[in-house]
Amino acid sequence: MDRYARRKHFERLCSLRDAYTQRGDDDRLSVIDIDTVIAWASDLLGREGIAPIEEPADSTTSDR
Repeated sequence: MDRYARRKHFERLCSLRDAYTQRGDDDRLSVIDIDTVIAWASDLLGREGIAPIEEPADSTTSDR
């Protein structure tokens, strides 16, 4: 992910956070428990074709 993509991702997260804070208290209740989320994520990660996020092979041009 380059600097531009990271910035756009960050801006999107801020936008979602701001929209979330405008919602009422009724929308802040969790509807899925953590065990279900863990099982769901484990299933997704175990599927074929799902590549984990890795560092680029050439990290000498990193803009971190």
